[in-house]
Amino acid sequence: MLLVLALLLAAPAVPASRLVVGLASPLGPERAKADARLLAAHLTTALGRTVEARPYDTPDELASALTSGRVDVGWLTPIAYVRATRQLKLAPLLKAVRRGHDYYLSALFVRADSGIARLSQAAGKKVAWVRGGSATGYVYPLAFFKRHKVDPDLYFARPALGADDHKAECELVLSGKADVGATFADAEPTSDWRALDGCIESVGEAEAKKLLPIEVLDRPIPSDVIVARPGLPMDDAKALAGALVALATDDAGRKLLAELFHAERLVPASDDDFGPVREAEELALGKAAAK
Repeated sequence: MLLVLALLLAAPAVPASRLVVGLASPLGPERAKADARLLAAHLTTALGRTVEARPYDTPDELASALTSGRVDVGWLTPIAYVRATRQLKLAPLLKAVRRGHDYYLSALFVRADSGIARLSQAAGKKVAWVRGGSATGYVYPLAFFKRHKVDPDLYFARPALGADDHKAECELVLSGKADVGATFADAEPTSDWRALDGCIESVGEAEAKKLLPIEVLDRPIPSDVIVARPGLPMDDAKALAGALVALATDDAGRKLLAELFHAERLVPASDDDFGPVREAEELALGKAAAK
């Protein structure tokens, strides 16, 4: 942890009377606003200083706020983190652990009553992807097809539909506007709706039970990451990271972890964790993605 936090000294420290934490929930902006209120209240009490939590509509908007210095610490999806580090060196502090794993998977899914039981039966069907380069909702599925020498633009009906977040993605498939979608799945998925964490968390179990995974991709995706901007004083970063790690030490903190990060604990993260994400994006979107 000390080696990671030492990266924060790469730029001059920017004094601040308060800490600004940014969140952008993959489950939509309303969820991000609710999470921001909870997080600000907890950290203000834990640190004994004012902490403002700002919700952002998309991970890319939050990444921009981090790289411009408008946010001190942010909770980023793996793709948003990788893209942000092309502009500026950020210090990864912590990553989420869920059900004992610090990674998750991507799953392609359909309506359970669609008559589609496997990916080979989805050829020519209408697909929806999560906009903004979601790892599970776009980048990893595209990399999967290209790894198997298949052009997804030709495999599915055109044009593909776009969803702003995983909630919208699941709703497109539930409504029948799209036949196939992609969302995040548990690291040890089942073969039924219970694998589809992205839909369970966004539209609820009753609706998720109407869905079926048809392909769970086998490439692990590192969990979302809490990062600090360059120039954030080391004492601030250490204090904030310590307060978040301490959430796992009592019942109230564990409840908050589950509500905010859908996690059981947070553990130290490093930039090396996200090498596979860079590789998947390069394969999915071409070499230009890595520049």
